[in-house]
Amino acid sequence: MNKLILYILVFFLYNCSVQKEQMKNAEIKQIQLDTLVEKDILLMPLYVDDYSLEDKITKLKIIINEYGLYQFKDSVLVDGEMEITLHEFSKIDKDKITDCEEPPIPYGYLEGDIINGKKEGKWLKKIQVPKPPYNIIVKILHYKNGVLDGKYQVYNTKGRALYPMDPHPLYPDEYKDYQIFKKGTGWYYDYYYEKEILKVKGYYINSIKEGAWVYYDKNGNETHREYYKKGVLINE
Repeated sequence: MNKLILYILVFFLYNCSVQKEQMKNAEIKQIQLDTLVEKDILLMPLYVDDYSLEDKITKLKIIINEYGLYQFKDSVLVDGEMEITLHEFSKIDKDKITDCEEPPIPYGYLEGDIINGKKEGKWLKKIQVPKPPYNIIVKILHYKNGVLDGKYQVYNTKGRALYPMDPHPLYPDEYKDYQIFKKGTGWYYDYYYEKEILKVKGYYINSIKEGAWVYYDKNGNETHREYYKKGVLINE
């Protein structure tokens, strides 16, 4: 009788041990599966709106931290392709956009790579037009380690390069219709692309605004100027 009880007890303990081992293995496999799925998600191209930075497919929320790095809410830095849908915000505040029944109509896209949370390589800005090809490249930017570095060029909707600087009268052969940024330093400018009218012009030093920044309306009239000293607005 005692041997039977002992046998039953050993058999019971053995089954419990086997079940615990199976459960442990199942948990490990699930963790591995979840990790693989998460990695696959993080490697997918991200499609976000400029006002929310939430991926439209996975619904993962992206933020730009205090160091200017793109990261997920769990502090994991973004790595991979990103397409940012651009909107106009003239009639509605960005912070209130998600509560609006009719959010503004998108007008274009920014697309490029994010590496370790920073913009890297070639980025394109495209705007939508009513005729084929429907999305026109109006700006080409190059980034290195998260700052503008390399060729910066702006185009009208017909593909002609736009540049606010006139050729030097003594050195016309040296004229270039683009700007070369070096580690975030260079002339920044943008246009109303269809009208070929200058929208804004200013200078960056190490990605910080410096000196006069001039803004224009769609008719080419100057609307206001801002003066910066080492990135600080000094004429408020």
